[in-house]
Amino acid sequence: MKKIEWVREALSAWPSAEHLNQREAAGWRMVAVEWEREVQVEPAAASTQLVPARKSPTAPASPAIACTWKRIPPKCKSSITWPK
Repeated sequence: MKKIEWVREALSAWPSAEHLNQREAAGWRMVAVEWEREVQVEPAAASTQLVPARKSPTAPASPAIACTWKRIPPKCKSSITWPK
């Protein structure tokens, strides 16, 4: 059975052709380029600020929580209070 290996390299400069050739020779292939930059931001007005959605007991946050959620008895689920 085969699986996909993935590695992320943090770079401070452009990779050299030699580096890319070494990776390719080792069986790697480039699948993405990720870009990042710093930008100056102004504080948002109160009406345009994003507010996190209220957590719902019917929509668990992750598969791990979903598995746990199924095992919680219904009487316990009704007593759970969610942050506002």
